[in-house]
Amino acid sequence: MEGTIIKLIGGQYTVLDAKTGTEEICQARGKLRQMKLEKGNSFLKSNTARTKVEAKSIKLSPKVGDRVSYQIFDGTG
Repeated sequence: MEGTIIKLIGGQYTVLDAKTGTEEICQARGKLRQMKLEKGNSFLKSNTARTKVEAKSIKLSPKVGDRVSYQIFDGTG
C-alpha cells in the first residue's frame, strides 16, 4: 500500500493511505534506514571538524510529506 506521512511522533509515523484516505500508525523498517550509494554518486560526511570522508551508504529518515510504501502486519505468528 502507498500513502503520505502526515505526522511523526516518537518514531511512529501516521500515514494517510492514498486510496482509502484512512490513517495508519507505522514504524520504519528496512530500506528507510539504510541506502547504499551507486558508484557515480558521492556523499561526503564529516569525519572530524576539519576533514570529510566519502560515504558508501547513508542513513535515511523519512520526513512529514514523504510518499511511502507500507505493509500492515496483524502481529500473529
